[in-house]
Amino acid sequence: AAARASEHERCVQVPRERFDAFLSQMRPQPVFRNGGWAGYRIYEFPGGNKLPALGLQQGDLITHFCGLPVAEVFMSSEGDLCCKGRVGETVYVDIERNGQKLRVKSSIPPKKA
Repeated sequence: AAARASEHERCVQVPRERFDAFLSQMRPQPVFRNGGWAGYRIYEFPGGNKLPALGLQQGDLITHFCGLPVAEVFMSSEGDLCCKGRVGETVYVDIERNGQKLRVKSSIPPKKA
């Protein structure tokens, strides 16, 4: 069990650009709750239709990206992210939708060459 716990908590270095690329697919609006930052409320770009393909819906609140609170990701504006799992073409994102907490697997644009 101890080995499984350390496997789950292992830090995987992920370039910050992967988070930026993920957010670039939508219109994020910061949300504050109880004096702290809760995450990003996301919206489609005008005329866009990307959110359904990302497993997301208009108005979802993104609270975590690859296991990290988005406020922590935003605050560490330099260097790699210490994700709780590898980020490739997909990433796990924790959201709040209609009062429920959900984890969705979402895609990220390919890395720039």
